[in-house]
Amino acid sequence: MESTGIYWINLYYILTQAGINVCLVNPKMFRMVPGRKTDVLDCQWLQTLHYYGLVRGSFIPEEHIRQLRTYMRLREKLIQDRARYVQRMQKAMVEMNLMLVNVLDDVTGKTGMAIIEAVLAGERDPKTLASKRDGRCKHSEAEIEEAMTGIYKPDQLVALRINHNIWLHLQEQIDELDVEIGRLLKTFADAPQRGTASKPEATVQADGEQEEGQQSPKTQTRPSKNDIKAGIDLEKELLRVCGADLTSLTGFQAKIRVRQISR
Repeated sequence: MESTGIYWINLYYILTQAGINVCLVNPKMFRMVPGRKTDVLDCQWLQTLHYYGLVRGSFIPEEHIRQLRTYMRLREKLIQDRARYVQRMQKAMVEMNLMLVNVLDDVTGKTGMAIIEAVLAGERDPKTLASKRDGRCKHSEAEIEEAMTGIYKPDQLVALRINHNIWLHLQEQIDELDVEIGRLLKTFADAPQRGTASKPEATVQADGEQEEGQQSPKTQTRPSKNDIKAGIDLEKELLRVCGADLTSLTGFQAKIRVRQISR
C-alpha cells in the first residue's frame, strides 16, 4: 500500500485488524519512473517491486505510541498558537504605550497576567498597576510604573481582551491534553528488568573531583511554563517505561524524552 497523505490510515487499520500483513510503502521509493503515470499503473508497479523484494515497508508504531504521538504533536501546535497570541497581546499594549515588554521577560508570568487583567478590568493608574508586581520580579515597582503610563485606545483594548481570552482558552486545552498524556503513560507496560544492581550514587573526593566509575549528580533544571503538567512524576514514569534514567544524559529532560518516545 502506498502511503499517500492520510488517506491510507483507515484502510490500513481495517486490513491489519483483519489479520493481513500490510506493507506500507513510502511513494518516494518508486516515483522516479518515466512515462505516463496512472493509479492503476502505480498499483501494478508497486506490486511488481514488492514481489521482487525491492520495496521496504515503513515503520508503524503500536497503538499506544501512535496515541502519544498524536497528543505530543497537537500539544506542540497549541504551544505555537499560544505564542502567537502572546505576541498579539504585546502588540496591542505597545500601541497603547504600555511598555510591559521592557520590564518583564514574560508578559504571561504572574506579574504580567495580573497587570493585563487589571487593565482589562478598567484600572488605569500606573501606580496601582505597578503594585501587582510579584516579589520575584527583578524590576522595581517604580520601573514598572514608568512603563505603564499608557494611552488607552478602545480598539486596542478590544484586541487585548480578545487575544487574552484566546490565550487562556489555549492554556486550558494544553492543561487538558497534559492530563490525557499522563493517563496514557500509566497504561504503558513496565520495561523488562535488566538486572538487580542498584543505581550507584556519586561520591566526591576531598579535592572536589568525582571518583572514577561514579555517576555525576543530575543538575536541577528550572521548570518551564511549557513543561507537561500531567499530575504525575514524569521522570519516575519514564524510568518505569524505559528501564533507565535517560534524563541523566546531558540535554535530555522528561518532556523531551516523552517527545522522543512518541516519535
